[in-house]
Amino acid sequence: MSKDSGLPSTRVAQPVCALTTRVWRVALLASLLPLAACKPETAPATQNAAPAASLAPATPPAQAVPAPAVLSTLKAGMSHDELQATLVADGWLPLEDRQACVASLGDAMANACRNLPELHSCDAGKSTCQIQLAKPGQPQALNLELSDTQSPGAVQLGTLVAFNAVPLPDAVAAAAPAACPATDFNAFLQAFAAASPAQRAAWSAPLLQVTRVVEDEESDESPRQVLVPQARYSGFALGYADGKFQLVDSAGTNQGPIEPVIATQGSDAMQVSFPENVEAIHYLFRKDASCWRFIGSPEQTAP
Repeated sequence: MSKDSGLPSTRVAQPVCALTTRVWRVALLASLLPLAACKPETAPATQNAAPAASLAPATPPAQAVPAPAVLSTLKAGMSHDELQATLVADGWLPLEDRQACVASLGDAMANACRNLPELHSCDAGKSTCQIQLAKPGQPQALNLELSDTQSPGAVQLGTLVAFNAVPLPDAVAAAAPAACPATDFNAFLQAFAAASPAQRAAWSAPLLQVTRVVEDEESDESPRQVLVPQARYSGFALGYADGKFQLVDSAGTNQGPIEPVIATQGSDAMQVSFPENVEAIHYLFRKDASCWRFIGSPEQTAP
């Protein structure tokens, strides 16, 4: 009250709790001030800061191709005949590459390359030769080193020195896929015979099985099954033009019409052969899930 009112002045007491609250707030603010002073300043972002790297899924490491199981059955000292018996029984056949063989041994040894289709190269300094074999469906070839004895135009393979598995040559790579021309075999054969070599490759196995006639040391002839990369095969002698099958020579020239003989081989294969008065050639085609495939001429007896 004012002193002019004539009444004694009176002070209103503040509650204890209110005073306590004010004291507590002041103390709290005082304790936070040092912390605010110690807080580091945020560095300003630079204009050229690199963007954060995206987390791309890691590429799984390539799995190593396991070595062919047949390698465990080979041992140094085995003869060439022993090797042939062991490997042929497991489905391995000579991987023919006459071009590489002649390049290594020279033109004078061309007959040796023809009569030993597995022969790949020779090392005169070591008196050894390399032979290669493959197996349909296997991603690797076998590379075997054997001792050798050479005479003019001939190579006599001795015993096994070393062996390993190697990647198949680039020529064995599968061709780019192409639409199947027909599921009916007769229609397919017409399209296959009329196609270019590049188109035929799409409807062929990467490794073609072929029979070669070879001579031994006594000049006796005998057939041998070999594998030829499709890219190096030039033995398909059937063409199709003007609504007729044609006999085609090695230069691709039509030699006249011919009527191939088509025979069923089991439930999924067809054999195409020529009349006996033309040539003893047989072509084998097999049907898979998508189309017919040319798989070689396993009964061909021409050299």
